[in-house]
Amino acid sequence: LFDSLVAIETLYQRNPRVAAETLDDLIAFLRVALPRLRDSGSTLADEFALVQAYARVLAGLHEGAPRLSLDLPAALATRHFAPMLLLPLLQRAAREAVPADLRLSARHEGTRLEAELEFAQAGLCRDDEALARVRERLAGLYGARARLDCSEQAARTRLTISVDDDA
Repeated sequence: LFDSLVAIETLYQRNPRVAAETLDDLIAFLRVALPRLRDSGSTLADEFALVQAYARVLAGLHEGAPRLSLDLPAALATRHFAPMLLLPLLQRAAREAVPADLRLSARHEGTRLEAELEFAQAGLCRDDEALARVRERLAGLYGARARLDCSEQAARTRLTISVDDDA
């Protein structure tokens, strides 16, 4: 939060209009994020909105990057999804280097619900504290019925959270 505020303050010196829009986006993000800190449940639509709000803040601070595309089928929008699982994955990628583009999607594959973040950025599959925390949280919430997988191909990284339907 404080790093974002400092970056916005610096942006005001270069481009006041973009800085004001980015500050508005940060306020919108906080309005979405803060009430969820104590929530035990959420929906895919809510979690997608949280990622979208954060991506807008990043884009304001990083000359339009990441460009975000969302693919959330209407039938999955109201599906239960634990809060604050997707956002830490985007934050982790942004700490490395803000990706040029980002795709967030959800699908139902057999008996599993999958939420996937795909970044135009390589090298994000190495284990670190951020991935370990998301995996620990999934294990605590769902046991063996959920997992976080990471794959890389060319200059892209794909992080997929899979949760069994009965979880």
